Amino acid sequence: MLKKLFVRCAKILWGCIATSVVLLAVVISVLKYSLPYADEYRLDIEAYLFEQFSAEIHIGGIDASWHRSGPVIILKDVQLAPSPSAPLDISIAETRIEFNFWQSLSQQKMVTSAFLLDGIRSSIDSAVFFKVRPSSEGSELFESLSHLFLSQVQQFRILDSFIVVNYDDGESQNFQLDNLT
Repeated sequence: MLKKLFVRCAKILWGCIATSVVLLAVVISVLKYSLPYADEYRLDIEAYLFEQFSAEIHIGGIDASWHRSGPVIILKDVQLAPSPSAPLDISIAETRIEFNFWQSLSQQKMVTSAFLLDGIRSSIDSAVFFKVRPSSEGSELFESLSHLFLSQVQQFRILDSFIVVNYDDGESQNFQLDNLT
């Protein structure tokens, strides 16, 4: 009797494990095959970013595919319009975000393995930026970006970028970043 109970429990356990593996495979397959259609959600993503961070962000296009350990999302021609809480005029030719699917699954939150910014062009008015920056410590955009870059990303790179800081006296300072890791 005890042997039959053990065999029955073992069969149920194996059935649950097999079902879980098949279900996980189906979820991964659906994710892989739906990634090329990510550009259709561009306007929804822009609206979400505006709602979350009160920052007007325009995305020219979105490409997505599956690489090694998870999905890779490429945002093309990203424009961040200056706002009172974030006086930055930034355009980015390509933003590449690599997610680690297995770590995200185990930690139950999105885990990025690499973040690449290629072709940043930015002009910063120092008078406006430094007036707003001290009072914007609680700004959602600044807080989220600093948390992302300083604690969540394993690898961060900036390529082929150019930043101009304009001062009140008419002078400007140029920063060229060819490869910053």
